[in-house]
Amino acid sequence: MNIDRADFALLNAVSEDEWAAYLLAGDAPTEDIMNKPSHGLSPDELSHHFFELWKAGLIECSAASSDIPIAADLQKARDQFVRTENWPPSDDQCLLYRLSKSGADMWEQFARPDWNKYLVSSNVDGIEWTLTGTNRDLVQRWRDLGSNFNAGFPFPQPGTEKWELLKPWQAIYWKTLPVGHRLKFVIGWTRPCSSPTPEEVENVFRFQNEVWGGWHEKFDVICREHFRSPG
Repeated sequence: MNIDRADFALLNAVSEDEWAAYLLAGDAPTEDIMNKPSHGLSPDELSHHFFELWKAGLIECSAASSDIPIAADLQKARDQFVRTENWPPSDDQCLLYRLSKSGADMWEQFARPDWNKYLVSSNVDGIEWTLTGTNRDLVQRWRDLGSNFNAGFPFPQPGTEKWELLKPWQAIYWKTLPVGHRLKFVIGWTRPCSSPTPEEVENVFRFQNEVWGGWHEKFDVICREHFRSPG
């Protein structure tokens, strides 16, 4: 299947997590809900593009209450996006959508991810937190940035940090990497009171740009290169 910019936006929206499909037509833009660039489609256009990706096997859908894939159905797609008195769809009509194996392969082809830079910050149970990546040195660098500045995770309670080795590591629901290094710690109550230096602040912003913003090709660059669109 040849895809366009809007199709890629729909694939990209679930490149890191699955979502309820109707949110693509929500009151808030995709940038606010999924932290991904918007598709720019009307509900009717969205129904068509979504159905074609579904029919081509680039995305999978299941009911919100089940992981069992559902066959592509145009009316079910329209029910997610075209607003009627029954919108948003009820739990038994709501579709969760995700990348299929083929869709994930296509996303990787365009996005060219550097998995060595992929990092995950997770709240385990409200008490513990984890920082995980395939590159231990990069995870440690991230941790060090948070010693005196909010680098995307709470401050660790002293004496609780411990490393775990994951073989393999389920980095994303569709992507398994050979190894992951996980730093787990109990969330501390307070961060040190001293203010970060300008250098510490600059180091965090540099890290954000090089790693968080650089682990795969940017959406607008992909669009200019492949879809003849300003993105």
